[in-house]
Amino acid sequence: ADGNLTRAIPYLEQGSESGFWRAQLAMADVHNHGLGRPRNCTAAVMVLKKMVETHSGVANELRDGVALYQKGDVMEARQIFCELAEQGVEVAQSNCAWLHLKGLSDSAFIWAGDKSENATLRLLSVRRMMERASQQGGADAHLRLGDMDWYGMGRPRNISAAARHYQLSSELRSQQGSYSLAYLHQFGVGVPRNMTLARRLYKRSGSREQLSQFPSMLALLILDAQILLEQLLRYLASFRGGGAMLSELQLDKTIEKAGTLCWQWHGTASPEEWLGGVW
Repeated sequence: ADGNLTRAIPYLEQGSESGFWRAQLAMADVHNHGLGRPRNCTAAVMVLKKMVETHSGVANELRDGVALYQKGDVMEARQIFCELAEQGVEVAQSNCAWLHLKGLSDSAFIWAGDKSENATLRLLSVRRMMERASQQGGADAHLRLGDMDWYGMGRPRNISAAARHYQLSSELRSQQGSYSLAYLHQFGVGVPRNMTLARRLYKRSGSREQLSQFPSMLALLILDAQILLEQLLRYLASFRGGGAMLSELQLDKTIEKAGTLCWQWHGTASPEEWLGGVW
């Protein structure tokens, strides 16, 4: 029986994450009674909370808000989301934060580096909502907070804080969080450089959805090419004796700088793109 339960739990987790209420109820029992894993009452509460938000009047209100937004009634949609956010609904908190960032028109997005008073106040409101959502175990909220810390939106740029949020997002089974954390470990930006861990995280980021498999496979190919290039440089340097082409420290710094520049180039995308997953 224990062996069957152990094999069943991964399937129950997948069903729970997909929103199947019976799987969510079963996972709540697993966490609450410590079946097949250590007892975790907090995890049980989070699963039940997600079930209530997905299969109740709250879910209907969320759908109404989305429908209003799609019809162009942004003010009414924002009112619904922000009211639900005040009640502690994690999805509504993320949506409310997105609407605060977006403003009332597509041209009102706040860009990183905007120092106006209005932009600062709006970014503080966005961060407050995202932080509340992250405190309820929102993987997407941790991912967005990591992006905000990386690009310096709402506060000075903090790469170490961004890495912590990406790690928390990854631990909460976010594929984007795993990918971002893998990138940081690949180039040693804000975290120790660890190619083995980067490879494992890239594989995890592409393990659950077909659409995420291509970027994951591409990242793994780039990682392999980088490892081969580093080995080649070290091999050539071994023939130079004291006049090595690159010391180990210089190589690490060069790789970290390259990774930072690549991420900054990716950061030229609009906030609508990096917040596109909230809805």
